[in-house]
Amino acid sequence: MAETVDDKVSYFQAVTGISDHDLCTEILAAHNWDLQLAPVAAFIDENFVAWGGSIRRTEGFKMSNSLNASRFPFCAVVMASTNQRIVLLRQIEGPKSPEEMITTLQGAVEECSASLVAARIDAEERLNNQRLREEQDAAYRAALEADQARERQRREEQEKREREAAEAERKRKEEEEAQERAAQEAAEKEAALARRRQEKAMALGAEPEKGPDVTRVLIRFPTGERKERRFNSSTTITSLYDYVDSLDCLKAEKYSLVSNFPRVTYGPEKLSQTLEEAGLHPQASLSTDLSNVLQQQQQPGIAWKLVTLPFYVVSGGVGLIAGSIRLGAWVAGGVLSRSLSILGLAQGGGGGGDRLLELPPSAAEAADFVAEFEREFGAGRGPHFVAEGFADALQRAQREYKLLFVYLHSPDHPDTPAFCGGCLCAEPVAAFIDENFVAWGGSIRRTEGFKMSNSLNASRFPFCAVVMASTNQRIVLLRQIEGPKSPEEMITTLQGAVEECSASLVAARIDAEERLNNQRLREEQDAAYRAALEADQARERQRREEQEKREREAAEAERKRKEEEEAQERAAQEAAEKEAALARRRQEKAMALGAEPEKGPDVTRVLIRFPTGERKERRFNSSTTITSLYDYVDSLDCLKAEKYSLVSNFPRVTYGPEKLSQTLEEAGLHPQASLFIEIEQ
Repeated sequence: MAETVDDKVSYFQAVTGISDHDLCTEILAAHNWDLQLAPVAAFIDENFVAWGGSIRRTEGFKMSNSLNASRFPFCAVVMASTNQRIVLLRQIEGPKSPEEMITTLQGAVEECSASLVAARIDAEERLNNQRLREEQDAAYRAALEADQARERQRREEQEKREREAAEAERKRKEEEEAQERAAQEAAEKEAALARRRQEKAMALGAEPEKGPDVTRVLIRFPTGERKERRFNSSTTITSLYDYVDSLDCLKAEKYSLVSNFPRVTYGPEKLSQTLEEAGLHPQASLSTDLSNVLQQQQQPGIAWKLVTLPFYVVSGGVGLIAGSIRLGAWVAGGVLSRSLSILGLAQGGGGGGDRLLELPPSAAEAADFVAEFEREFGAGRGPHFVAEGFADALQRAQREYKLLFVYLHSPDHPDTPAFCGGCLCAEPVAAFIDENFVAWGGSIRRTEGFKMSNSLNASRFPFCAVVMASTNQRIVLLRQIEGPKSPEEMITTLQGAVEECSASLVAARIDAEERLNNQRLREEQDAAYRAALEADQARERQRREEQEKREREAAEAERKRKEEEEAQERAAQEAAEKEAALARRRQEKAMALGAEPEKGPDVTRVLIRFPTGERKERRFNSSTTITSLYDYVDSLDCLKAEKYSLVSNFPRVTYGPEKLSQTLEEAGLHPQASLFIEIEQ
């Protein structure tokens, strides 16, 4: 103990945990300053939560009233109850010795130990249950969120498929309606044309017989078809249009009747003129001009205009390829000639037949020819010869849906200057060639011009030809013009080639446009198909991934379930084995204990308290060792723990392995003892 009063009070405060200096002074004074602090303080610290208050202060005064403190020093042992209340277990009034204090407190501890242990176990169980519920709730929320996410995704995919199906159905209906409207409009248009033809035929009347006042009119259509009819010379131009409208040879509604040479268009301002006033008596050859329609339909960058000249202009020996040429459809990259018959062709002035000429290799000499031609005959005069090789010029003609005009230049020939200056450089000839052909020229002094003269069998100069592309890198010879020619003869020859090929050129352009439109449509359809295929593949990949994920999760859940079942089985088996081992141990311990001795001076009574609150009491000989107490505990079915210690409360003594050989008397447990079990972690 400390020697001074302050030292004693400070020591008492440190041991008991009471902070009030005056209260500690009063307690020590009541015990004559000789309180054995260590045992009481240690017992209180080990078994209680200590609180103190001065009755001079508010809370201490209220507690003295609540506990009905009538005598001081005053101590009490309480425990919490329900509804903010407390249960008074012990009330200690007046001065007490340390032994009396410890005995009183010990009784309170023993009475409440079972309920406290049960409360602790119950609290731990509630805490474990709460943790388990929280884990289960978290797992349930995670599973619920995953299910909700999958459900949202399924609904979104379903709604997207429904929208796509509705959009496809809407487009299908719109296409069907558009097709129905187009078919109906086409039928109505066809019916209107049929009525128009019938009305025009009735308005024409009967065809007059031949006579001096009768005009014979030949009309050529873009398809190559020709129709001839007689009209009274006093008939107006309107009757010619009525005659064309009464035939089923022309689908266009807007057209013009045109004479070839001189070129005259019989438009609305001339409909009231008679045939004689219009200069069409006694005979005339007209063609239907669709240039307005063609210009509306042409592609940007393609110049197309069909210009025709009359077939009865100056005739003479022009070295024509006489006969008939029947051409097939123009195919992209070349013209497929289904049937080509060339009759009466003279090779070098003699007879001949069909000729498909080998296409010579391309060269770069055309630019020199163009420059030489312009130096000799003047810049800007003559046809516009393209400054590129023959193969490139032939491809240009294909792209522009024209024929290729070929001129082979022989600088040393005596007729060349007069032919070039008087015929090729004549304004009507040059304009006609530029408008209806792609012009290419080459000198026979150069490689490509010389090869072309051999390929075309040029036997006389000046030499010109009209060709078009065929298949397998070949060309088709349509016209061959040899020797000097007048402008009229040149135009007549070229006009015949244009008239014979006009239908195939128009059909080729229309077919190319149709192929281009079909190609664009296929590309759009392919792009839409690829997009739909990619979307389907993405959805299929996502579906497979989700399926694989679900399968993995199911497999993982099954694996965990099996592991849990196996763990439970192992735990159950281990528990059963452990229980069997404990049962055998209890039986062995009980047999080792022997019979319980009768009461006597050498007999020790031992009370043992278990953590569950249960108590067991038995008599032992005082000469029995501590080991027998452990054997007695092990023989009972009150404790599941394997590692524990027997402990006395006051003074606190743990009877561990080092004291097992002591007798009860040597250990200070005779004639009676109260022990409790402390489970080792």
